[in-house]
Amino acid sequence: MTSDTKTSAHISALFQRLADNADAMAKDFRAASDAVMEMTHRDDAEYDEDAEDLAAHRAALTGHPPEDFLSGDEVLRMVRGESPLVVWREHRNMTATALAKAAGVSPGYFSEIENGKKPGSAKAWKSLAKALNLTVDDIMN
Repeated sequence: MTSDTKTSAHISALFQRLADNADAMAKDFRAASDAVMEMTHRDDAEYDEDAEDLAAHRAALTGHPPEDFLSGDEVLRMVRGESPLVVWREHRNMTATALAKAAGVSPGYFSEIENGKKPGSAKAWKSLAKALNLTVDDIMN
C-alpha cells in the first residue's frame, strides 16, 4: 500500500467515524428533544398536582394555609399592573358585592375604589383588608 493510499484510507475511516458519530448525536438530540416536548406537554392535572404539593409544602413551612398564597399567574397579573385588590378578591372567590358587604362599604363606593376612580378612605381600606384577612399593604397598589 502506498503512502497516498494509506492516507486516503485513513481519511475515509475518519469521515466514516464522523458520520457514525453524527448519526449517534442526531439520535441523542432527537431523544432530548422528545423529552423536552413531553415535559412541555404535561396535562393540566399534573401541573395542578404539582401546585397543590407546593402549596402544601409552603403551608407546612410557614404555618399559613394555602389560600394565603397567590399563584404565579396571580402575582404576574399584579406585576403587569392589575389591582392587588381585584386579584386578592378573586383569589378569595368573592364577588365585588360580597366583599363590599363584608367590609361594610357600599357597593358603589367599593367599585370606585377597585377601579381606581376614588382613592378610598383609610377606614375603607382597613375594612377591605380585614374582610380579605390581609393587610392594607397587601391590597393597595
